[in-house]
Amino acid sequence: MNKGFVFSLEATIALIFLGGTLLYLLQPVEFSFKEVVVLQQSNDLLKVWAVQYPSHEEALYDSKRLFGEKVEVEIDGILLNESPALGDGIVTGAIILDDFLEEHEFVLRVYTS
Repeated sequence: MNKGFVFSLEATIALIFLGGTLLYLLQPVEFSFKEVVVLQQSNDLLKVWAVQYPSHEEALYDSKRLFGEKVEVEIDGILLNESPALGDGIVTGAIILDDFLEEHEFVLRVYTS
């Protein structure tokens, strides 16, 4: 008598399917720190604005200088510019006091895709 394994067609197909599923699930996920960097940069910009309260033109200049055309700046609900970029974005905001201690809400929308 010969020693060995005998697989049926169904068992072979099931093993191939299981192996393919495991290979698909175990593929390395591509991870990017791009979102983390953009979030940190926008938070840093808001911190600078909290120290030196900007005019609308300065806020628009600073944000475009840092993020290019992929940014929208909103101050007190007024959109200063409209970005042609669509897709995924990161939104950060802060309430900043001006020189007369009046509150102003700043919102930055940076589109990453």
